[in-house]
Amino acid sequence: MVSITLAFLMAFLTALTVTPPVRVLARRLGVTDDPAKARKVHQNVIPRMGGLAIAAGFFLPLMVLWGLETEVAKQFAANKMQVVILAFGGFMILALGVYDDRRGARASVKLAVQVPVAVLLVLAGFTFSKIALPWGGHWQVGYLGPVIAIFWIVGITNAMNLIDGLDGLAAGISLIVVLTLMVVALMSQDYVAAMLNAALGGALIGFLVHNFHPATIFMGDTGSLFIGYCVAAIGILTSTKSTTTVAFLVPVIALSVPILDTTLATFRRLLRGRSPFSADQEHMHHKLLRMGFSHRRAVLVLWAFAFVTCLASLAIVFMQGSQIWSVLTIYAVVATVVIKKLGFIRAENWSSEFKEGRQRKVFAQRKDAYLREMKETFALLEHPDQIPGLLLRLHQISSYGAMRVQITDPFLRRMCSNGGEYRWPTVPEAPIGGGRLVSFSLDGRYGGIGEVTYEFLNERALSVDEETLLEKTHQLIIESLEKIQRANSNIGVAQEDDNLHILPSA
Repeated sequence: MVSITLAFLMAFLTALTVTPPVRVLARRLGVTDDPAKARKVHQNVIPRMGGLAIAAGFFLPLMVLWGLETEVAKQFAANKMQVVILAFGGFMILALGVYDDRRGARASVKLAVQVPVAVLLVLAGFTFSKIALPWGGHWQVGYLGPVIAIFWIVGITNAMNLIDGLDGLAAGISLIVVLTLMVVALMSQDYVAAMLNAALGGALIGFLVHNFHPATIFMGDTGSLFIGYCVAAIGILTSTKSTTTVAFLVPVIALSVPILDTTLATFRRLLRGRSPFSADQEHMHHKLLRMGFSHRRAVLVLWAFAFVTCLASLAIVFMQGSQIWSVLTIYAVVATVVIKKLGFIRAENWSSEFKEGRQRKVFAQRKDAYLREMKETFALLEHPDQIPGLLLRLHQISSYGAMRVQITDPFLRRMCSNGGEYRWPTVPEAPIGGGRLVSFSLDGRYGGIGEVTYEFLNERALSVDEETLLEKTHQLIIESLEKIQRANSNIGVAQEDDNLHILPSA
């Protein structure tokens, strides 16, 4: 217990002290969350990549305490290969999260990293050979064991990523789950799993000091993917080495909140004709906010829900036979009532959601046709002055009320006929500044090129489809302007400052 307590405290202090430098680093790298983008519920620009501090808090005490002559260190040595593979996979997932926060990663890219890491864990022994049944006995899963383990690792990794939508939400739910798994591990005298849970729990608390509302830093995909991976892997250890007759149910029920949110999101998106990996604004925390809950209260409600599910999972550990069925029945009834009362499932809306899916397909067809047209058109772009006219075609789809293009690159700005700033409408009283502003930076491989700002005259936030359309349009603009740079200047030679003056944003 001394080693486990020290691991918890070291992880807490490490994450607590490392988070501020990570916040500074994220701002310098420009890894921040833009509140103007779709699905964002915060009002200020907040740095991401806080997961680096969580990872530091997790790994440091394990490295230090491994070298001590303790019972825990001996168990670590006896399971050296599993621990090393777990750490290696953690670094891989951490690197994926950093890349996703900085550049953005498609679902296919994430899976291309997550699945091999999950397979590597399974080969190292993170798998299910048998699953205990509530009515007694075991189900020998055989060849299905590795498959179930891979789906579990990848699924929980992404489930934690999906639920990370409010200040402190993912970190708090993860903390409740981790502490639950630590109790189960201690009861089974599995000190390796207990140590891992203690280190992760301490790191989460240290990070929560900075992440609870109002947050000064977000964990980002760097943190949510890393936490999900760790919880999934440690959950398998806790399950397979536990002496309880229903060990597999413990992590499943403890993780009910992220599992439920992911399941509902997948069903909802398929019903609407969307990819299960696409984003939307219908997660459990979004629904609570629309019901009138404050940011902090919505987080506390979901924390409480997670706490209840973890209590149910712990109750199962102490129960036998028919008592387990009683706990499962009560849990199912309570969970169903909570889900229904909070509006997480509304069967009466399924018909309208199906119709919305058909409307979305029409928009997607228009979007695809527009992007094909613009790809051909921008390929012929020869001068920055042509950009505003091309973007008027976008107005027919996105219905923005006003638009402004600012070219800040010195070379390209010298080519512009009016100093590198274009507005639409062109009248002096063009209304940039009175509605909802959405800005997209034109950042190329050689530095900043400029910025495009749109004004939407209603207060409705951009849908994910609209935001994707704008992002792809601006990627075409960047590629076209870079082509002009390459054709008319030597990018390899440092350009003079030219007294660069960037116009202030509205």
